[in-house]
Amino acid sequence: MARASPHLASARSAWMTPRWPPCGPRRLRWGCRHADTAQVQGNEATVGAAKKATGVDRDGNCLTTKVWVTACAEADFLPSVGESLKELGIDHVDLLLLHWPHGSATPARCRSPS
Repeated sequence: MARASPHLASARSAWMTPRWPPCGPRRLRWGCRHADTAQVQGNEATVGAAKKATGVDRDGNCLTTKVWVTACAEADFLPSVGESLKELGIDHVDLLLLHWPHGSATPARCRSPS
């Protein structure tokens, strides 16, 4: 497999599926410095394990994860974020998003009171 160009390292990103582990550590060693994970994709633990296995320093890496829309209620949100951090094996993410794909309807418990 061809080696990625070092000057592209900052531009490379990876959407990591649950099948990511076989190539994940290699991507990190080649310079991939952005991991895009999500609870619903089931890839937080595999990405966390790959980062740990490679010994790549946390500084200089951007880690994104997404809280699924059903956990947007106040009582559910922080515990959901805590679970993501536990799965990733880290104490913070660089970008936390509310995962709301395809214009799905707003769950009733997340709607603002009228």
